[in-house]
Amino acid sequence: MKYILLLTASLILLSCSKSKKIEKNVIGTWNVSEFYNSMQITTQTSTYFSDTTVYNIGSLTFKNDGTGKFDIPFLNTNSFKWTNDKENIYLEFNSSTQLDTLEIIESSKNKLILHSTDIGYTSSGIEKYQYKYTLIK
Repeated sequence: MKYILLLTASLILLSCSKSKKIEKNVIGTWNVSEFYNSMQITTQTSTYFSDTTVYNIGSLTFKNDGTGKFDIPFLNTNSFKWTNDKENIYLEFNSSTQLDTLEIIESSKNKLILHSTDIGYTSSGIEKYQYKYTLIK
């Protein structure tokens, strides 16, 4: 029984420490060296695809007080609140109750790769957007 408790406590401590390590790595200003956007619109009669990659388009700043800022020309909002766990960074825009989830694909001191997927349903069909940010310090 003692071994089970020790193993459980160790797993909890290790998972918390990874989350804190990622938080420390994320804090700072990151240059968006590559932004990939994929769009797929599916209707009853057809499917439309569009892929775009843009390089060196601006920056993202994550402050240690849990706030941040996009400095990317085509985004219609530039400030956010953020939190993280060991797998994701969560962004809240303009005091919204909805969180955008950015999956952490790679995290190091000087490179951060984030991915997100949004799916929307409209009267004409399904819209699926995928975004990938490659950030460099």
